[in-house]
Amino acid sequence: MDFCDRSLKAQMRRANKLGALFVLIVGEREISEGRAVLRNLDTKEQQEISLEDIVTTVVDRMKGARLA
Repeated sequence: MDFCDRSLKAQMRRANKLGALFVLIVGEREISEGRAVLRNLDTKEQQEISLEDIVTTVVDRMKGARLA
């Protein structure tokens, strides 16, 4: 979460610098469409997920990332 009014690109760079494995993108558009975007910072792969499935999907992806 960014409270400094940075651009999405700047937020991604910051997350990468901090060593984050994934970022979850949830903006106004995503909320209105009932979805979020989960991005793997290593592979740059993005996956759209429903807001209802956020917890399950993030937990599953984190488990997989720790095993890799």
